[in-house]
Amino acid sequence: MLADLNFQSVSGLYKNFTRMSPSEFEFLINLTGEKISKKDTSFRKAISVQERLALTLRFLASADSYVSLQYLFKISKQAISCIVPEVREALLEKLNEYLLTYLITCLLTPWSRVLLEKLTGSAASQEIPLIFGN
Repeated sequence: MLADLNFQSVSGLYKNFTRMSPSEFEFLINLTGEKISKKDTSFRKAISVQERLALTLRFLASADSYVSLQYLFKISKQAISCIVPEVREALLEKLNEYLLTYLITCLLTPWSRVLLEKLTGSAASQEIPLIFGN
């Protein structure tokens, strides 16, 4: 289904379905992919990261019931009830980290960065150079 939407991204159907552009969707996949991916087993293939993210975004954007999402994505409502909270938590965690890094790098003075890193326990000081050396 997502492959069909990729071909239709020019017509706007992709954005209508996911409520974001394909590049924004890819950004979220890169941000949360490690955390929400599952491995295939000998009994079944795992639900892909793209499907897990699209399912959760569709649920959050439309407030569809798990039953209606079950028919749309061809995934059981029991699996959906596990996927949505898991992906939502991963999105919150990773987006919070992303925003904190953005604040540290763009908005704060060098001394504020040091203080914030001490308070939050973040190791961002090794990744983000300060203006006065490092």
